Amino acid sequence: MTRTDTAERPQIQQAGREIPLIAAEGLTLGYPSRAVVFGINLSWSAGQGPLAICGPNGSGKTTFLKTFLGLIPPLEGSFSLLGCPAGRKGYREALKRTAWVPQQRAPGPLRLTVRDTVSLGRNITARPFSRLSKEDSVIIDETLETCGIGELSPWIVQELSGGQYQRVSIARALAGKPDILFLDEPTTFLDQENRALVIKTLEAIIKEGKTSIVLISHDPDLCACCSLTWYFSDGRVFSRPHHQDGTV
Repeated sequence: MTRTDTAERPQIQQAGREIPLIAAEGLTLGYPSRAVVFGINLSWSAGQGPLAICGPNGSGKTTFLKTFLGLIPPLEGSFSLLGCPAGRKGYREALKRTAWVPQQRAPGPLRLTVRDTVSLGRNITARPFSRLSKEDSVIIDETLETCGIGELSPWIVQELSGGQYQRVSIARALAGKPDILFLDEPTTFLDQENRALVIKTLEAIIKEGKTSIVLISHDPDLCACCSLTWYFSDGRVFSRPHHQDGTV
């Protein structure tokens, strides 16, 4: 079963003008007892390339992500996703055109193969246990290759290393053909070899150019994959473009 057709997706271009994928105006984030980030006024569009959200622990990076995913409300201000303002009827539909890979976690109890796990990304809006179409199968195979895990297709996920399973998680999210892929600290707890493989996977996704990437990380090598950085520090957010040599 395929996901929402392109014609039904929120538009990211209108009358030749690129609509921001993410926009914030006077946005203050946090919790009822404590604000974390104050007065964000920024926007990001697909033409700007992949976006890195960086900063020290506790600076509000994950709070920012959870706000845009509709998991926690903002304290002040407004924001939009794929051109749809939060609180509007279409925001839920906009969220369906995104995918989120949270910080690394272990596989669940079901002993699924890598391919079956990735195929779950195609069923996200379908009825449970519905049959995959030929188009779905092609997309799954392409996604496995893009993420460099084609040879792992028959493996059981519980038998994978942490880095291998992280790439499976990325592939599962990517299989749904999201307009935006959010990744929260994808290299945390990985050794150098697996960290390098995850970075290589993200570089392949970026090169393919079919999905816009938002990367939340404090890993400078990972952030160097992106064209633009929003740096969170001391309750504020600063926008910093990357240069061709990877510096900001």
